[in-house]
Amino acid sequence: MKDIIIKNTTLKREIIIWFIALFCAVALNIYAIVKYDASWIELLTQLPVIILLSVLIYLLIIVVRGIAKTILKIVALLKK
Repeated sequence: MKDIIIKNTTLKREIIIWFIALFCAVALNIYAIVKYDASWIELLTQLPVIILLSVLIYLLIIVVRGIAKTILKIVALLKK
């Protein structure tokens, strides 16, 4: 069976993208806490939800990147 090798730069880029998604999820949680005047302890109690939301945001980013890459390939093929 062939090993899958992930380049270090690719791994770092994906981790940075996931951290950005995590930051967005935390920012949404802070916004909701402020808007609904909730307790700040919800930053900790809602941590599993925040992590799940960050994974969903990351997956959405992957889908958008895949669509953009496909469109760019189609445009490149049409130019030939």
